[in-house]
Amino acid sequence: MTRKVAAALGPLAGCLAAGLAVGVVIAGLGSRLVMRLLAVADPDARGSFTENGNQVGDITLGGTFGLVTFVGIPIGFLAGLIVFAVRRWLPAGQPWRGLAFSAVLLALLGGTVIDPDNIDFRLLEPAGLAIALFGLLFLAAGFWLPMLADRWGPRVPPFLYRTDVTIGGGVVIAVVVGIGLVQVGRDIAELV
Repeated sequence: MTRKVAAALGPLAGCLAAGLAVGVVIAGLGSRLVMRLLAVADPDARGSFTENGNQVGDITLGGTFGLVTFVGIPIGFLAGLIVFAVRRWLPAGQPWRGLAFSAVLLALLGGTVIDPDNIDFRLLEPAGLAIALFGLLFLAAGFWLPMLADRWGPRVPPFLYRTDVTIGGGVVIAVVVGIGLVQVGRDIAELV
């Protein structure tokens, strides 16, 4: 049992490190860039206040640090766990591997960003631009995270290749991702 745990810890650590790196850069700093682009695209919203109480158009060091700390790091940690759990089932080679993982991330984490109850999507027009820009962040993370995880935590634990795990895991992933994508699609339809 100890060898099995040890065989999983190295790849898990590599996936978590990759997740944190991608989370800080793409979810943290990338979301700051998206917010800036949205503020520029809708000059009428400048000076309004977001759901979090931040003023549209103001880019502050504290706000950026908050995004990296409270969005980038937790989302990166979750994404690292997700890539560890599902990369065994991802197709080999880019671009399919990146597209497949982008869909997984969007299905599992998309609701944290694309939320029809968040007034920011109604504050900054057009909502479709916000959805597209945040969607690009999921696409970027989906491409970079599996590549970094494969480099920093290259081995997939052998237990993930057992026949029962391969079949059961594939079915569970397909169902969960399918349900998640339908929900994100509903949220997008409600916003646009």
